[in-house]
Amino acid sequence: MSLSMWLSIKTAMLLVLLVEWVQAWNAAMDPYVPRKQ
Repeated sequence: MSLSMWLSIKTAMLLVLLVEWVQAWNAAMDPYVPRKQ
């Protein structure tokens, strides 16, 4: 496996983890944050 391919896979995995972490954070904070319509 080439280095650029490995780096792109690692970057994609990190992006997925970041999105999941942000969604979990938003879900956890949801009861405490008043919605602004």
